[in-house]
Amino acid sequence: MINNNSLISIAMATYNGSLFLLSQLDSIINQTYKNIEIIIVDDCSSDDTVKIIRQYQKLHTNIKLVQNPVNLGIVKTFAYAISLCSGEYIALADQDDIWFSNKLERLLENIGDNLLIHSDAVLVDENMQVIANSNMQFKDKFKSGFEDYLISNNVTGCTALFSRKLLELALPIPDEFYIHDHYLALIASFYGSIKFLDIPLVYYRQHGSNFIGAKRPRFNYFILNCKAVADSYSILLKSPVFKNNFSLELIHDYRLSIYLGKWVSKFSIFKLFQLKHGLKLFIYYILIGGLFGRTVSGKIYNFLYKIK
Repeated sequence: MINNNSLISIAMATYNGSLFLLSQLDSIINQTYKNIEIIIVDDCSSDDTVKIIRQYQKLHTNIKLVQNPVNLGIVKTFAYAISLCSGEYIALADQDDIWFSNKLERLLENIGDNLLIHSDAVLVDENMQVIANSNMQFKDKFKSGFEDYLISNNVTGCTALFSRKLLELALPIPDEFYIHDHYLALIASFYGSIKFLDIPLVYYRQHGSNFIGAKRPRFNYFILNCKAVADSYSILLKSPVFKNNFSLELIHDYRLSIYLGKWVSKFSIFKLFQLKHGLKLFIYYILIGGLFGRTVSGKIYNFLYKIK
């Protein structure tokens, strides 16, 4: 065991999660690191989710349950749960995964001065059968700065631990930002640093009810995701911190141009070469950006990522 006895808050958002919730709560309660509080915000579940949580509360005084009066969706519910955390460190928990027993211990002893640390995960199906031994096989693990995280995100929320300093910098999470873990990664990479711990510490369950899964999305979803990311970056550009940030503006236009199938705004596509991954982005834009039409671009995309 490590000597650091800082309080770790675990923020969980639940919604009709009774099928897998017991095993996830057990995996959190049975962590080798014991100084934890569990903050659960339920988003108007209609199954036995709340009943299960209340049963656990009778046995564990460190579990706090808050119920949304109306359904807010996963991003706003997670944001609310995070805002209620009082620990020096915060971990995010999905309702359907299973944590390795030493997850919190390993993350805490490795976070150092980084604002956020995240690990790999084992992908499993709804019956806990292994799909893939590494979630990172679907992502780029070698990221080091803000531009990297503008281009794409490799932080899966359920694998992350972050400091209260990041929380103070990040809150409030903007309404309508498409997903909270990418937002936290952007803030952490902008103000400080992110560390990747190259070991799996979570069984990351993939099933039909997942809000976001691990595998590369199909082309149509990818195109819609480009719009969602561009809209989210528009929100950031309105803040004093990110206003007139060249990289953010450029990647916003890049994402929007892929969605529309044409380059947009005052930026020339050749401005991409001012970014460190500019050549890769340029080639990707030519292949996937719709210049050949959506049908051909979709076939290229599916070929590149071996999607059938």
